[in-house]
Amino acid sequence: MSNWSPGGGGGAGGAAPLLDSTLAAPAASFDISGLSLAAYLYVELIAKLRVTGVGQGAGFDHMQLQFNGDGGNNYNFGQGNEDGTFGLGTVGGPTMPNMVLGHATTSGSTAGYYTWNRALLWLPGSADAVKSVRADSVLNIEGTAHQIANMAIGVWYSAAPINRVTVFSGSGQTWAAGSRLLLRGWS
Repeated sequence: MSNWSPGGGGGAGGAAPLLDSTLAAPAASFDISGLSLAAYLYVELIAKLRVTGVGQGAGFDHMQLQFNGDGGNNYNFGQGNEDGTFGLGTVGGPTMPNMVLGHATTSGSTAGYYTWNRALLWLPGSADAVKSVRADSVLNIEGTAHQIANMAIGVWYSAAPINRVTVFSGSGQTWAAGSRLLLRGWS
């Protein structure tokens, strides 16, 4: 059930709601197409995520993004975690098929427990040769003292305006029912 309405607004620096989607049943991805983002300086993507399986690590999985269905090696990313770990796509150019920008809670966690992620897509509708993303998330790995506060950056090397956003898990798990994706545009 959505508490946002699509379209208009966003004037005088306010946010224009573009999408609010909550899964009623598990799904392989959030795949949002038909986006028209040329009027926005940036788009904020907010994701409340949980996977149906065990994920990639001890109690977590990764949130990954692709734009316009581009699964080629046209992305790069880097991420730093408050727990002292650091992940890097590659140095020096586009060599990744997606961006790793956040986390997701796994099925072993208490029912109703999700991880929140936020990503800012800069100039998503422009013809600039590079689209930049900054993201953050906080994950508490239940049953441990381990917490991950994640900051990430990503780049998509393409002059095409973004008209499709796909959010999927790093391990290929499906998103659990109750996972949610919101998009808001800022002009």
